[in-house]
This record gives sequence, C-alpha cells and structure tokens, in this order.
Amino acid sequence: MSKVALNGCYGGFGLSDEAKELYEKKSGKEFDSWEIKRTCPLLIETIEELGTKKASDWCSNIYFEEISQDTIDANAWEIDEYDGSETLKINYEAIELHKEKIKKDEFENNLSEFLKFTLNVINDNDSTDEEKIRAMKEAMNVNNTNNSISILGDVANNIKYVPKFGTEYKKTVDNFNNLAI
Repeated sequence: MSKVALNGCYGGFGLSDEAKELYEKKSGKEFDSWEIKRTCPLLIETIEELGTKKASDWCSNIYFEEISQDTIDANAWEIDEYDGSETLKINYEAIELHKEKIKKDEFENNLSEFLKFTLNVINDNDSTDEEKIRAMKEAMNVNNTNNSISILGDVANNIKYVPKFGTEYKKTVDNFNNLAI
C-alpha cells in the first residue's frame, strides 16, 4: 500500500515553511504544491517526520489515504477537490481492466514462447520424429506445472484472448496424447 497526501479542509493543499524547507533539503528541489505528486515518497516522508499538523500550512489540514499498487499501476485514482478540501476517488473498473491487460499480455508472451519452441522442435534435424513428438507432448501437457517447457499453463483460462487458437490447441493436445510412443 502507498500513501497519498490530501488536504482535509477548505483552503487547499500546502506545506508549512518548515515542511517545505525539510522537503527541499531531502529532495534538492524547490517545493511546488501544484506540481508535486501526492504519492511522492519524499513528500510522505517529510510529512510523517514532522507530523501532519506541523507539516500543514495555515490553510490546510493534511491527512493520508492508502491506495494499492494495482491502483497506482492502473492510474485509477484521482484527487477530487471542492474549495480546497480533497477526497480520494478510485476507479475500480480501470483497476480490473488493467489486471486483465496484464493477464492478456502474459498469455501472449507465453504463446509466443510456445510457438518459438514448436518451431525449434520442428527444425531440429538432430532429433527423430518420435523425439519431436515426445517433446511436443511434454510442452502441450497443460496439467504439468513442473515442466518448464509447459509454458502455456491452463489454456482453457485463456481462450478468450485467442478463441480459435484455444480450441485448436485443445484438439492438438488430445491428438498428441492419443499418439502411441
């Protein structure tokens, strides 16, 4: 979880002179309340070191909210402000879409690796056809999580990403498993 610095009263977010000085000493940069990221580790550290009351300027009352790394990665949060008083808004749909994109990207990468492996098996002139079939059977064994070659994992969970491939892959697995070697 990461902290977000917010202002809890009318007026606006701002640091006291002492907090600005400490932040500038820690960061080597001039403090700008309009430009600083509210999750900035040095900002959070400065406020925590002084305490929220001492770190707040005369027209602010700084407090913290926590957000998950998923929320940050998905950029699914924003500060909602009314006359300087701030609240944290989180877009949960954006978080789920971001997680889904990560799963899709991982599957596409695994699929690419599998296809490279398949091509290498096919082009291996030093292996017999039986050895090639055995290697492909091992690679297509979706239940074999101990085998590093079995890189696709449970294809049934990923069929939505490439529906035609998932169906054809399943048929091919069944055909390979029926081969007697």
